[in-house]
Amino acid sequence: MRWNMEWFLSLLTVVTLGQLVRCEENRCSRSRSRVARSILDKSFQDIMRKEELSPGTECLLKPERNMYWDDERHKWSEIANNWNCLYCGKSFYNEQFLDKHYDNRHGSTVLTGPEAVCLADHCDYLRCDIIASTKKTSFWEEALCKQKDLLVLRKKCQNIMKSCIPSHITDAEKNSLLDKLDDTVCSFLTCEKYWENPYKEVPPSRTAAYFIAGIFTVFGFIMYYVMACSHLYADEKEFLGDSDGFVRERSKLPDSRRYVSYPTNQGQSIRNRQGMVGDR
Repeated sequence: MRWNMEWFLSLLTVVTLGQLVRCEENRCSRSRSRVARSILDKSFQDIMRKEELSPGTECLLKPERNMYWDDERHKWSEIANNWNCLYCGKSFYNEQFLDKHYDNRHGSTVLTGPEAVCLADHCDYLRCDIIASTKKTSFWEEALCKQKDLLVLRKKCQNIMKSCIPSHITDAEKNSLLDKLDDTVCSFLTCEKYWENPYKEVPPSRTAAYFIAGIFTVFGFIMYYVMACSHLYADEKEFLGDSDGFVRERSKLPDSRRYVSYPTNQGQSIRNRQGMVGDR
């Protein structure tokens, strides 16, 4: 009887852990959804804004269909380490803690039902890991790239873009818009372009470091120039004094007819003229 109870408890533990893992896997990632939303805003939504068009009703990429759309609109951050929940006014040190707060306290704000879309599910063709720089590519990944697999992803991307074309525009406008979306969003799904990041920006901290380094470099060149000029100017002086009583005068004659100075007890120099080398 005791053995049966232990076996039952062990089985119950395994099943419970399995359910928890499955729930975690099926849960839509807020961070990856945020990356996908950022990519779409810079590519898909940017083109739609320029064309002054709205996505079709069946489009999975409509901002309103993002299941975390309302939560993202209720975030406020003035500085990097201060994130505020506009539902209740609480503040957090980073965005991840704010996301957990939404999960724990404001779960009802998440869009559910058939209209809800998890943008993290679109990270495969949007290349979220590449754009977010969370994945470093290796030589072998690029060398062993399978064009056939990327072709499947590109076809998926093109079909989704096609479903987002508004129905009220002309066929010529549809084709033109589809070409722009394909070139901006789907064209990177090739082995040659898959690892490119068209949205990569230099972090502000790195930009400031480059600016400061540039200032120090210019200042160093100026100091070097000033010291070099001072040294050359000193060499051009007519007389130089020594502490041992020598007074050296720059020779006005060729090397073969220079004056040689000898010290005297009175600290004066007696100049003996040396003959020409050729006269020796």
